[in-house]
Amino acid sequence: MLLGIVTMLLTILVLQACSSDKQADSEQFAQKPDSNEQSSTGEPKSGGTLTIMDIAHPENLDPITTASLRAHNIAGMVYNRLVTFPTPTNLEQFSDYSIKPDLAREWEISEDGLQYTFHLRDDVNWHDIPPVNGRPFVSDDVVATMKKIQEVGHQAFTLKSVEKIEAPDEHTVVFTLSKPDAAFLSYLANHFMWILPKEAIEGKVDIENTAIGTGPFMLEKFERNVETIFTKNPNYFVEGLPYLDKVVSKIIPDTSTQIAAYRT
Repeated sequence: MLLGIVTMLLTILVLQACSSDKQADSEQFAQKPDSNEQSSTGEPKSGGTLTIMDIAHPENLDPITTASLRAHNIAGMVYNRLVTFPTPTNLEQFSDYSIKPDLAREWEISEDGLQYTFHLRDDVNWHDIPPVNGRPFVSDDVVATMKKIQEVGHQAFTLKSVEKIEAPDEHTVVFTLSKPDAAFLSYLANHFMWILPKEAIEGKVDIENTAIGTGPFMLEKFERNVETIFTKNPNYFVEGLPYLDKVVSKIIPDTSTQIAAYRT
């Protein structure tokens, strides 16, 4: 019996010690978010270059014919969509799939769900790169891109319910559907649905090896399997963005070489 009492007392002491350690760890951990929160309350500063690494380039930059995520990572720096999803700034927002304006300022859906009318922004210009040369973004660009997606796009299934795409004026695009499609707006916000200039659709731009968009960065250099350089779009329609002056992506397949480059 005495042995049993001693064992029970030892067990209680061990549990109390463990509990104290856990409480100390918990208190120490609880202090960390406050420290991080304080360090992240400063205002963003413009300027600087972000250098990143990858192991390979995509074989093709054309976002209509290739589903390569590497190609669409590049597209995301250069192009925009009609509508988009919110960019998460905290963990809770990763589950926010509400539709937000991008190149379309607003839109209306007919009562029968068969017609979507998008009113485009009138303050957007293409990158100042030949042959587009910084001209205004217009509805014909949207119509040309969407029809090309219907014809040859790997993402053509997203427009399977669309019967007709029209541009009644320079800043309006109307999609007419054959049947109601609850996923239609979400499809348009998908990361594959970039809007290209009509010149690119007409074959006047080598979209397999370059990109001209309306996005926050311009593609300055694309040297296959060597590096990609993006420079800030000075005429981006979102005021104050982007913050960075330049983004450089270097292709380094070997891990040890990547680490050496990072240390350097």
